[in-house]
Amino acid sequence: NMIAQPPDILPTIADLAQVELDPPEPLHGMSFAHQLLGESKDDIREFAISSTHLRGLPEQAVTPAIRDRDWEYVPHGPDGRRELFKIAEDPYAENNVLDNNAEIADEMHNAILQELKRLSAPEDALAVYEL
Repeated sequence: NMIAQPPDILPTIADLAQVELDPPEPLHGMSFAHQLLGESKDDIREFAISSTHLRGLPEQAVTPAIRDRDWEYVPHGPDGRRELFKIAEDPYAENNVLDNNAEIADEMHNAILQELKRLSAPEDALAVYEL
């Protein structure tokens, strides 16, 4: 298993097809062609974020999940509370273990903020994740 996210698909396909891309804006994804070809077992990412934030945050909305090899964190679960799951022990993310692992949730929360900043997200996108 490797950690990748949807923006990584285009650079990967381009690498596999040996096509050089020259987009007008930088791509946010990274190629995982070497992993697919068995040339590398290294992850291209430490974590993957499932999607972008939701403006307005309607009731019952779930903001993106961030996942690494061990944990999955959701800043705003269906009841509006933060959620953290130990994926190896809870692959269906049914048991929120945030209360006993708040420091891990905080690290993952900060990783979402840092990724949004890296992508030059607007201030209102960052404000959704203020604790």
